[in-house]
Amino acid sequence: WRAEGEQPSGLAVRALRQQPGREGPRASQCSSGRPAWQGQPVLSVFTRTPRLESRLGRPAVLHCGFSAPASAFSVEWRHQFRGAGKVVLAFDGASRGVSVAEEGAELLLDAEGGGASLRLRSVAVRHEGTYICTVYLPHLHAQQALEFKVVEPPQVTLRPSTLSVPPGARPQLACEVSGFFPLGASVSWKRRGSGAPQDAFLDIGDSGHRQAPDGTFSFTSFARLLPVPTEDHGVSYVCHVGHAGLGEAGVKKAVVLHVAGSLGPSLEDAIGLFLVAIVLLGVLRSFFRWGKVVPTHPFCAVIFVIDMVLFYHLVNILGDTLAEIPGVPSDSTILGFYKCAEHPYFVDPGNLRHKNAR
Repeated sequence: WRAEGEQPSGLAVRALRQQPGREGPRASQCSSGRPAWQGQPVLSVFTRTPRLESRLGRPAVLHCGFSAPASAFSVEWRHQFRGAGKVVLAFDGASRGVSVAEEGAELLLDAEGGGASLRLRSVAVRHEGTYICTVYLPHLHAQQALEFKVVEPPQVTLRPSTLSVPPGARPQLACEVSGFFPLGASVSWKRRGSGAPQDAFLDIGDSGHRQAPDGTFSFTSFARLLPVPTEDHGVSYVCHVGHAGLGEAGVKKAVVLHVAGSLGPSLEDAIGLFLVAIVLLGVLRSFFRWGKVVPTHPFCAVIFVIDMVLFYHLVNILGDTLAEIPGVPSDSTILGFYKCAEHPYFVDPGNLRHKNAR
């Protein structure tokens, strides 16, 4: 007997016999002076998944096929990892029973089609390694090895999610890389923005790796910034993470720096302040029209003056902000607000006093 490869991912066992129809010393001699023999395949084991990768928690099928004459057969799947090995499951052809030693392992048996694949219902870190599929016939056996890898990409979180600091502050950024397998995740920090200096970080360091109960790893990379000048408003800081499960591009998380006092009030702030002024004006108007308090009272007069000043400044701030928006005419930005300000109650509060007197 001899064994020779049927294909790169298969193994065949052949029976050797003398070629028929040749008799006598001359007929049975080949050019080397030895009898001519012909190989006849008896058992062949092969696979379509010699190398397989899977993420955690997903099902995986490790293919194993065989061709053999019609006879009783048995199958054994064995797992090896870092020098240690164990039987995952075994099929006994005599009793037609399956012995499962690994939880979640199933045998996809197809006796007629020659299939004896292994199915893992939920892939875990412990499933990584080399699997050997062995098919047994009476007085014969052949096997095929498969490499199975578990690759889980990391989850990346950049903290803080919003970065608003006063000028001169030295904030610290944290890039959390969690739930990945195998080891080998890398983190690099970059700064994006016009006029960004080469040395944008005061210190960069990583925490130690932590391993979760499921076998995945996590760590955190820290970056402390140099004192922030006002000119750095709008600059973004990027955390770039690389891992085998993320491909060549990796994953990037960015945060934009907001320096306090570098810009005036935003559109949202102006609108919010304007709404506050409108509410205050409505309250004063209700007091003046239906209440017993008249605007000649010193307390009411003070409140009215403060509210008018606030309203005037808010109208100008909102007008300047809207004027920066493309497509808004500069001469009509706050026209509606000034028309509102021309109301008799605003121009001459005395009209309201005369009305109450009547």
